[in-house]
Parts: sequence; C-alpha cells; structure tokens
Amino acid sequence: MSTGMVFLLYGTGFIGQTLARRLQQKPFGGHTIRIGQCRLDHGRSTSDEVAESDADFVINAAGRCGMPNVSWCESHQAETLLSNVIGPHNLAAACASAARPLIHISSGCVYSGDNAGSGFGETDPPNFLGSFYSKSKWWAEQLIGQAPGLLMLRIRLPIDQEGHPRNLLTKLLGFRRVISGVKNSARRWICFPPRLIICHAMPRPAPTMSLRMAGSITNGFWNSGKPSPIRISPSRSTLLPRTLKTSRAAIAFSTARS
Repeated sequence: MSTGMVFLLYGTGFIGQTLARRLQQKPFGGHTIRIGQCRLDHGRSTSDEVAESDADFVINAAGRCGMPNVSWCESHQAETLLSNVIGPHNLAAACASAARPLIHISSGCVYSGDNAGSGFGETDPPNFLGSFYSKSKWWAEQLIGQAPGLLMLRIRLPIDQEGHPRNLLTKLLGFRRVISGVKNSARRWICFPPRLIICHAMPRPAPTMSLRMAGSITNGFWNSGKPSPIRISPSRSTLLPRTLKTSRAAIAFSTARS
C-alpha cells in the first residue's frame, strides 16, 4: 500500500504530464495522482468532483497558452478566459468549500525585464500585461489570490529532459539559428516545482528525500523561476539531455552576468 499523498491533478499538457510523472517517482515519494475529469468552466461538476475526491491536495495545471504560441490567445479570447480565469475561479471555490488545499500553476509572464537588476519578488506588481495571455493569468491571480489554503506557483519557460513541444529545449532545437546573449528567466521543471510541491505538502522529508525545505513552503505566491537570468548560447551537444540530442547546433544555458 502506498504511503504517499493523493493529488487530484487538473491539466494533461506538458506541465500536467511532467508533474504526474515526477510526483510518482523517487525521490518524491511515489504519490498517487488522480486526473480530474470534469471541465473546470462547469462550476457545479467541479464542486462535485472535488468534494467527492479523496485527494490530500488539488493541483491546477490546466490552462490555455496558445498553439503554436500565445498569439493564439489574442484571437481566441473567450476560450482563454474560460480556461485561464473562469476555470481557476471555479476550482478555487470548490476547494475552499471542500477544505482541500489548492496548488495553482500560474505564470511568470506577467513580468518583463529584470527590475533594474534586482529581479521580481512575489509582492512586486506585474509590469507586463501586453498580451491577452498575460492579462488572463493576472486576472486569475487577482480572483483567487486570497483563497484559503492556496499555493500559487509562477513558472517561466519550463525545461525538462523529456522532449515535448512545450519544452523550451525542444522549441529551441527546432530553430535553425538561436540568437545568443539574450537574458531570460527559466526553471528546470524536472527538479524544482515538484520539489516545491512536496516541501509544501509534507511536514518532514520522506525517507528517500533530503529536503531541508520540507514544511517550509507556506501558502501564498511563489516565483519559481531561476533567481538569476540565463543566456541561451550555442554549445556542445553533450550538455543536453540525451533524449533531446540532435544533429543541429546544441543549446546550453549559463547564468547571465550583468
């Protein structure tokens, strides 16, 4: 019998798939993942599913970011609102009613620049609302940000060793030329967000884990991007995960210096 926790997970895209895979593997403890079946824009069915679930935590990784890119959201604003604003609102209300803690995956794309070299903290107001996608993520944060038992994780440019159209490495390897020297903020999804979630959920580390932060991740907002900017530059293919090796020029990441 599993001694791990039960997570009710909404979202089956890149982030949802990666979370489900990682949370069921060591060193994160072999937790049980139940995939939500209802449409989050249907308030009553969302409430019923959450209330009837045996989940210890609910994770919302569902949302629209557009295909092939966020420009899609500009011409599909109704669909974007339903997924990125109405859905999270309904789920937060359902979790509050059922006393289920909610972990909501938001976006770091509400920020632009490096804040004069100091980066952005959780309490810094967004300074980029130049796309409908960014607006929708910020509207959702405003709607549910004070919900009880909420952990809001802002991520940016997730990277994983598994190839996927949403994986930043996969995207970069699809270009013939990559402009180097451009600073940005990314998060190696394989390691950090699952660890943050477990640290938040568990009062102490599992036997297979050495997480000094266990129990220290409290409710509220967490900017889970890389603390310092990164630069994308051509490098050796040996620096890439094996599953993403290609005959084209490889991509490597280095900490950017101002």
